[in-house]
Amino acid sequence: MALLDQIADLVYAAASPIGGTTWDVTVKQKGAATVDAYGGFTASTTDYTGRGFLEDYTDAARQMGGIALTDRKALLFTPSFTAGLVPAAGDMLTVESSTYEVISVARDPAAATWTLQVR
Repeated sequence: MALLDQIADLVYAAASPIGGTTWDVTVKQKGAATVDAYGGFTASTTDYTGRGFLEDYTDAARQMGGIALTDRKALLFTPSFTAGLVPAAGDMLTVESSTYEVISVARDPAAATWTLQVR
């Protein structure tokens, strides 16, 4: 196991026991569009489930980054998700029966978390 993999697992293990702050999260990604039998287009979707949490941006972050008042920050724990997930703008994120659109994605250097701006 690589050192970065161990760091990601340690971060997730440290955050998991925190009661009430981590939630089940589903990321829905659209697949490539294909032509259906009627000449229209359809796109399959793939759901990835894992753990994460939502928080609000600070007023300072909103002013500096031009972040809308309705936007929130989602932190996803990489090790808790099934392999193959790479979140992207346009994906849909569901947390506690609320659904958000992913606006931007950042990953930390140790690949332990993704930080998503969602709306």
